[in-house]
Amino acid sequence: MAAGLSLHRADLARFGELFDAVACERIAPEQLDCVLLTDGELAAGDFTLELAEQLRYAGPWGQAFPEPLFDGEFTLADWRVVGETHLRLRLRHHGLAAPLDAMWFGGYDGTPPPSRVRTAYALDVNEWNGTRRLQLLLRHVEPA
Repeated sequence: MAAGLSLHRADLARFGELFDAVACERIAPEQLDCVLLTDGELAAGDFTLELAEQLRYAGPWGQAFPEPLFDGEFTLADWRVVGETHLRLRLRHHGLAAPLDAMWFGGYDGTPPPSRVRTAYALDVNEWNGTRRLQLLLRHVEPA
């Protein structure tokens, strides 16, 4: 037999019970709520490639200094599946004439996205075939 601990099912069950009791004692219920903090909504004039580039190079972003994340409501202008589970969308903002390009990785579950969405997103630069364009990277999407 290898050196080390040998745990039985009863030991694991007891450990789980004790761990849960200590966690419930020390963790406030609101700490278990799923909360997404954003930097708020952007004005129509803020949806620019220049701002996306400034944010890209303003990092480094990390755990204690998260990448800016914005939120807002949009109307779905168009969408298509990319790969098997990703969505490329075109979203209309009430203050802009042209729709915005957006990418939602892992967002396709076999059903069409809602016609109006509230989303949390990061501004990004999409580089393809030598062309640089503004793109929203959707981090959270819900019906509006």
